[in-house]
Amino acid sequence: RTNMTANQMKEKWKHRRSRSPRGQNDWPDPNKYNSRSWFLFTLRNPLRKAAIAGIENKWWDRTVLLFIFLNTVQLALDDPMDKPEFRPYSLKRDVLNMVSKVFSILFTAECVIKVFALGLMVGPKTYLKEAWNWLDFFIVIVGILDFLPGSFSNLSSLRTLRVMRPLRAINKFPKLRFLTALLLQCIPLLSNVLGFCCFIFFVFGILAVQLFSGTLRGVCYGRDTGLSHGDSRCTLGGGMAECPIGYECLLLGTNPGQGTINFDSIGGAMVTIFQVMTLEGWTDLLYDIQDAYHFAVFLYFVVLIFVGPIFAIQLFLVVISTKFAETKESMKQMEVQGVASLQNDENEGNGDNKVAPAPEEPNKGSEDASQAPTVDTDIPDGKIKAANLTVHVDEDIANGNDAEKKTESTVMKTQSVAESTVVKTQSVAE
Repeated sequence: RTNMTANQMKEKWKHRRSRSPRGQNDWPDPNKYNSRSWFLFTLRNPLRKAAIAGIENKWWDRTVLLFIFLNTVQLALDDPMDKPEFRPYSLKRDVLNMVSKVFSILFTAECVIKVFALGLMVGPKTYLKEAWNWLDFFIVIVGILDFLPGSFSNLSSLRTLRVMRPLRAINKFPKLRFLTALLLQCIPLLSNVLGFCCFIFFVFGILAVQLFSGTLRGVCYGRDTGLSHGDSRCTLGGGMAECPIGYECLLLGTNPGQGTINFDSIGGAMVTIFQVMTLEGWTDLLYDIQDAYHFAVFLYFVVLIFVGPIFAIQLFLVVISTKFAETKESMKQMEVQGVASLQNDENEGNGDNKVAPAPEEPNKGSEDASQAPTVDTDIPDGKIKAANLTVHVDEDIANGNDAEKKTESTVMKTQSVAESTVVKTQSVAE
């Protein structure tokens, strides 16, 4: 008896050692991880199991997010003018550079552990098979540039890409990943709206070139002196800004915005219309053209703003909101289908373990008569022979969902019926 107890304890201890930290015998899940990493390390390798246990821990992503936040603060404190050429000795610059190298080491270690646990690129479930990890891998490679000496002038400019490190937070928040993927999916649909906006630019640009070409370059010059009368706009006729007596309006000035805002060509007109559609400084442009051309020119800008910012730009939001609603609806349908498929699988699994109910006899008497035993009086010593004993199982148990509960309840009812039958048999025998 003592030997059996020792053997049982030994088997129990061996079973506990074979179990995973999560309490699953098949951990790590072969359906989630490749069988080998770097062609060498299997799922039973203790180092790889430790790496998988680390990345599956809930504090792994939380710690990485904390490092990303702290690195963002460090990048915000960085002064681009704090360079050795301007400040040879700067404690703040040295400390921030050291902190940046520490974050580069931490992010590199995270990437190495993930690559060790998942594999790099050979296999269906490796690190680079997920497109969201490409950004992380690229940022880690850029972070390694912090350890290169300053003599690499061609590569030192790439160090400015360290500002992309906060983008790694996209990979840590599922909702943020969903919105980013949604915007990328909307690009083909937004191309139609962008084409419509370009059509508006082109049509209104042609009209503006025909009406306002050269009007923004008008400046008043003295007939006798040849000197300009300030930099204000003037009109050749029909506008609101007329030159004083002794001056004449000549198109010899420069266009506003250092020559970028003009209607002298179709290209310049489209750029100017784009500025108007952003509603940035369009009123100043309207007043200048009213001074140089005509007061009624406001009708052109009213129609342009109504068709552009109020209508065309809103189409972008309509497309994005429609795509968002469709994606949410499809996700809900997928969830409903997944739940239904799980229920069907459970029902099919329980259907295989159902207890078949006893067939009903065509001519049954009362419940006592159906369960009453028959007594053989020819048996000596008062022994009773019970026959035609039928045990009826409840319909609820027969159609239950859990096979184990049905089996236990069936056994209990069978035992109760058997006990009652024995009592009745003893009473008949007496």
